[in-house]
Amino acid sequence: MKEKILELIKLKPKLYAKIIAKDQTLLEWVNRNTLIISDHLPSKIFSAIYQQSNICNFGNIKKFDRISTGFIGCGPAKSCKCTAENISKNVSISKSKLTAEEKIKTNDKRKTSMLEKYGVEFNSQREDKKHIWNKPKIPLTVHSKLIDYEWLNTEYNIKKRSLTDIAAELDVYYSTVAEYCHKFGFIIRPTSLRSLEEIQIVQYIKSLGCSLIEESNRTIIGPKELDIFIPQVNLAIEVNGLRWHSHHPSLGKPEDRYKHLNKTTNAANKGVELIHITDYEWKHKQEIIKSIIKSRLGMNEKIHARQCEIRQVDKKIEREFLNKYHIQGYVASSIAFGLFYKSNLIMIITIGKSRFKSDYDFEILRMCAKSNFTINGGVSKLVSHLKKLCPNSSIVSYCDLSKGTGKGYIKAGFTFIENTGPGYFWTNGNDVVSRYKSQKAKLHSWLDTFDSSLSESMNMFNSNYRRYWDCGNAIYVLKT
Repeated sequence: MKEKILELIKLKPKLYAKIIAKDQTLLEWVNRNTLIISDHLPSKIFSAIYQQSNICNFGNIKKFDRISTGFIGCGPAKSCKCTAENISKNVSISKSKLTAEEKIKTNDKRKTSMLEKYGVEFNSQREDKKHIWNKPKIPLTVHSKLIDYEWLNTEYNIKKRSLTDIAAELDVYYSTVAEYCHKFGFIIRPTSLRSLEEIQIVQYIKSLGCSLIEESNRTIIGPKELDIFIPQVNLAIEVNGLRWHSHHPSLGKPEDRYKHLNKTTNAANKGVELIHITDYEWKHKQEIIKSIIKSRLGMNEKIHARQCEIRQVDKKIEREFLNKYHIQGYVASSIAFGLFYKSNLIMIITIGKSRFKSDYDFEILRMCAKSNFTINGGVSKLVSHLKKLCPNSSIVSYCDLSKGTGKGYIKAGFTFIENTGPGYFWTNGNDVVSRYKSQKAKLHSWLDTFDSSLSESMNMFNSNYRRYWDCGNAIYVLKT
């Protein structure tokens, strides 16, 4: 079918869309294979043929040019990083084509222009720009305390305050305080590594009326420790500080990619469900994390799926709902529908072409409920509707093992296939860089110290990034 449409485009470049619109077989193929939701047929045809979405990596909509060029720019560099990355890539390509003499000539011209305009050779030397280059990522009032040896030495070494206590006062990560202590050569006390996030999560659980909580439990998977254990529901929570739970060669220890997964598996063998929460997630996705905890404790507000109706969800609402209630946020999809309770969207599922395995026709990209709600029978009702939309198809879905077990998929008729093994992302202790963004082909566009002769790992390690290994995913498949 694809070859037939390509031949039609070649023979009738101005009429192909009208012809396809009148041909039911061709039109059905386009609608079944397109990755976009749009009334514009040429863009749907292009998407179906080349399996391209009109949503860029940062969630912005690309414009459709023509069938020969497809989707183009998704906005100016200030509003979309894709444009900025493309500009940077094109500049790099242009530079690579220059001869050594042309490069010298170009650099000399740039230096001359800078000297004429600003009296210096480089932007970083401009007095009016120095405040930008030297500005720390934390508030200046906090930075001024952390770089003050006398103040930090008094608080940490003389008063014996913990990293957590100091971090709480300054409203920063405890790992940030630890970083400045390391710079001054302070010896970090092990007893100070109970994080502010762990303390806050315990306080939150207690605020729900759950008083029986064991901290630092070493009896379940001893000698390994579980940060938080709630016996009444056999639930354990690991609070993973990005800096302390990630790897860098300078630590002098072998990289253990299975350490989080092994803890989860060992706990499961003892009948305990273990969920992992990073300090980054608690800081930036706290309401979602609280809802996950409430759900595991059985304290969410419950609504029966039979009380809800299924409707299609438009792109704007889909994006807003996922960014607010799904821990991984929005991702471009082909189909989105959800459960509406009293005209309010309370649960959503989004579908697209299978991204990682060509063996399957479709993939469930996102599925989540509104925070603090549990929809009894919600997964089954959404999946039943999905079967009608995608008959005679195979549908794959991935369950994040750091947050769940996938039991809901089994109840909805899915079959467990296998576990993927751990995946990873990069972190500097405070921020997260996805595996996608850190691919070697993309590093040149944002990593200041990029060296094309080195691997992704060595480039990231050399820039003081650390690798964090997760628990991987469980793969479930449904045959409709």
